[in-house]
Amino acid sequence: MSELNCAVDNARSMLIYEKPPEIAKLTKRDVSFNISSYNSSQDEATFQMHKNGEVFGSHQSQPFPKGALKQSGIDVTSVSCIVKLKKNSPIDLNDYF
Repeated sequence: MSELNCAVDNARSMLIYEKPPEIAKLTKRDVSFNISSYNSSQDEATFQMHKNGEVFGSHQSQPFPKGALKQSGIDVTSVSCIVKLKKNSPIDLNDYF
């Protein structure tokens, strides 16, 4: 498993992850983005690409203010996975991803 690079589009509240060549046929079922509690005042997010139970790559955010982000969708293109977020507070995604 490798650490995935994350490109941030702060203006559109999106995270873009490049797909590794070994999983070119990745679908929405093969990616996950989970926000979980880090402590009483912070959350953290984990993005994973997986195929047939094998995790090919992941990316862990830095802890961010609890409730500041919510996932609003995931798109998978031929070269990347795009995580769309809704900001519940005025944070800069570059500070955490």
